[in-house]
Amino acid sequence: MRAQLDTLTTTRGWTMAGQVRCPGCGGRKLLHVTKVLDRAQGSSKTLAIAQKGAFRERSIGEFQVYICRGCWPSGTSPICRDGSAPDPGDPYR
Repeated sequence: MRAQLDTLTTTRGWTMAGQVRCPGCGGRKLLHVTKVLDRAQGSSKTLAIAQKGAFRERSIGEFQVYICRGCWPSGTSPICRDGSAPDPGDPYR
């Protein structure tokens, strides 16, 4: 397992995070979302990979998102959702 982890760590340069460059268009203007929330059972939790333990699940890795501004559809902008505000009810949740 250690060898697999080392391999993944050294190949990080091929990602948007590692190169700070979009692999699609080559752009360098990226949006970085450091915490991705997931709605679960009426509350928000950080989206993560979990591993079952003896008594409860434990998080072993949280998701982050990189979005290229150049590849983002023109005429649209990212939407900021406030969890304390009522859900607008649109299909994009």
